[in-house]
Amino acid sequence: MASNRRLLIVLIGWAGFSVFFAAWLAFAWGGVTTTQRVDDIAEFVVAFLAAAGCVFAAVRHQGRTRIAWTLMGASAFAWGAGEVVWSYYELLVGQQVPFPSFADLGYLLAVPLAIAGVLYFPSAPSKATSRARTILDGLLITGSLLVISWSTVLGAVYRSGSGDLTAQLIGLAYPAGDVVIGTMLVILAARAPRSTRLPLYLLGGGLLANLLADSGFAYLTTASQYGAGSVIDVGWAAGYLLIAIAALRAASTPALLAAPSGPPGRVGLLLPYLSVAAAAAVAAIDEARPGDLDPVIFWTLLIVIVLVVIRQFLTLNDNLALNRALEANAAALTKGQEHFRSLVQNSSDVITLIGRDGAIRYQSASIERILGYREGQLIGKPFGDLVHPDDQTQVLRKIEEAINIVGPPIALECRLRRQDDSYCPAEVTITNLLELPAVRGLVLNMRDVSERKALEEKLTHQAFHDSLTNLPNRAAFRIHLDHALHADTERRIAVLFLDLDDFKTVNDTLGHEMGDQLLVAVGARIASTLRPGDTVARLGGDEFAVLLRNMEDEQIAHRVADRITRQLAPPFALGGKEIAMHASIGIAGLVSGQEAADDLERCHPQPRGAGALESSATGNALSGELHQHRRAERHDRRARTLGAAAGGPRWAPLAGPLSGYPRDADQRQHLRPAAATPRTHH
Repeated sequence: MASNRRLLIVLIGWAGFSVFFAAWLAFAWGGVTTTQRVDDIAEFVVAFLAAAGCVFAAVRHQGRTRIAWTLMGASAFAWGAGEVVWSYYELLVGQQVPFPSFADLGYLLAVPLAIAGVLYFPSAPSKATSRARTILDGLLITGSLLVISWSTVLGAVYRSGSGDLTAQLIGLAYPAGDVVIGTMLVILAARAPRSTRLPLYLLGGGLLANLLADSGFAYLTTASQYGAGSVIDVGWAAGYLLIAIAALRAASTPALLAAPSGPPGRVGLLLPYLSVAAAAAVAAIDEARPGDLDPVIFWTLLIVIVLVVIRQFLTLNDNLALNRALEANAAALTKGQEHFRSLVQNSSDVITLIGRDGAIRYQSASIERILGYREGQLIGKPFGDLVHPDDQTQVLRKIEEAINIVGPPIALECRLRRQDDSYCPAEVTITNLLELPAVRGLVLNMRDVSERKALEEKLTHQAFHDSLTNLPNRAAFRIHLDHALHADTERRIAVLFLDLDDFKTVNDTLGHEMGDQLLVAVGARIASTLRPGDTVARLGGDEFAVLLRNMEDEQIAHRVADRITRQLAPPFALGGKEIAMHASIGIAGLVSGQEAADDLERCHPQPRGAGALESSATGNALSGELHQHRRAERHDRRARTLGAAAGGPRWAPLAGPLSGYPRDADQRQHLRPAAATPRTHH
């Protein structure tokens, strides 16, 4: 922005200088001699400034651009040298400049150097047909300008030429060079890269000013009306000053790199035809004058018409090739779209597009296979209606997060409602494509994870359940006990430990398969005696444990133990045999309150709950037939199990009637564990 402002100021200064210089020449301020000196000196000084500016621009660039500005600088220097020779004759020798002279050598040398400089500026690479069309455009413009020049200047110079062939050729070279320069200006305007077009436009403006000054000089000289300090001289001063400005502007911009070829703009399309129209108008005016049409104009126009026909053929050929390319691209695009649609519709994922309002705008055909809905059935409906009510808050929050926070895709799991109102566990990935013009929405990739969830549940069940009895295992029992210790702060809890008596005899006499069946049956009977919320687990081997929650008093544990004992009393009918099996039961209790919490605090280095332990297992009265070392072994095993499950606290025996359980002698005789004796049904 600042550079454009500076350029505007410079151009205003250039316009002011041009007007001031033209006024000086028109009014001859300071006399004819002073005006002539100012005119000659200003012209070659400005030309040398332009040469210096072009050299500076060449230094700042590379490649073809450097060569182009170097040639433009050489052209300006040659013209300035010619003007120095002209000024030498007029200002120092004080005589009219001879024709031809060394000044003409400098002036004429500037023309091919300028043409070469214009052609050396890089342009976009093009195909052979584009190059041919560019050549035809150049010929069209050259022929049209030749018609205009011949009708205005060139013809007059030719007809007024003297018998000296050299002088006549030099006289014709000026307007002919102007025709070529004009052609180059039109081509330069058409092929200038868009990103660096301004310096080339300024250069073209300077060359145009020089062209007008050359043409005016040739015409006035032919009419014997040119004199020192003529107003037409302002064209050279203004032109080369504008070339200097163009060079300095180019020095401050990136190098002119060849850009990819693209379709020509409207100006590029119209320029050749505008010059042809101007030539036709000039020829019509010449025809309207008395006399015959000049043969040069007639034959030149005829050639121009032929060139226009050839150009139109090339244009139609290009259009045909373009249409074929468009058809091929359209076919490839259609094929790509079909391929993409096939991939999307046959994908195992459901692809859903929703807007900012959460309404569904698109869903892939796989929605029917995954959720049972027809394609398009849910269009316009809120996506939240598909989500399980318990998951809606989480899903809507994640959608809002995806809209407001730019970042990677957001993944979540939720349950989606099927057509039959059942729910499918799904993994949803939300991608924000609101800023992508072709999408402008949130893309949701939804994947059915029912099988994965089922496998996870199966693995979780296997990890926390005994594979034989399907009861919770030791790990699950520890988790339940830990939760009870830290959650049940208002009521007592108790743990019952059960050992099957003489279970080894069953395995040894009837086999392990029968022993496994017995363990399954024992577990089922124990579970049938429990209250809702209680837990029975198989700790391993013939050991079971029961966790009792929410006990109003410790007698509940005794009653549960009594029910278990009675439930295990009837023989087990397995494999055509009846097996009598009894169990030894130990009971441990837990009291609630702050006192229990203090006990747990002392036992745990880092206390985690409010509960604490008060008591430990006490066994029922076992038969005297059991050896003392078996009793000690079992109690020791129970203590280790309970200590590991509770996280380390010591359990003390419950006080009260449970220490003598069972209390009644008859009960003790009835519950007396006997050796496992198989009986055969009769």
